[in-house]
Amino acid sequence: MRSVFVVYDLLPLLRPDLFPPELPPMTLAWLNAVTEIADGVVCISRTVADELYLWFKGTKFSRFKPLPIGNKRNRIFSSSAQCLCFAQNIQARAQ
Repeated sequence: MRSVFVVYDLLPLLRPDLFPPELPPMTLAWLNAVTEIADGVVCISRTVADELYLWFKGTKFSRFKPLPIGNKRNRIFSSSAQCLCFAQNIQARAQ
């Protein structure tokens, strides 16, 4: 069985000034837990997927295996060939 999580937004991490002070640390703890156990992450939009990718990149995120990140539109989990992983993301963005 695969564990796939949905990310709606990263606003508590990107704009902590807009939220109660206890929410950004709770969001960070949730996201850290997700990155440890998830087989993939589906974001509600390409924008959120890009923000998540940049957040991981800025936090020196590391895992033993790639964490597929996709959005509702590209349906990354329909086949392994469509899996959008960090290594592929880095190559695509460099071009």
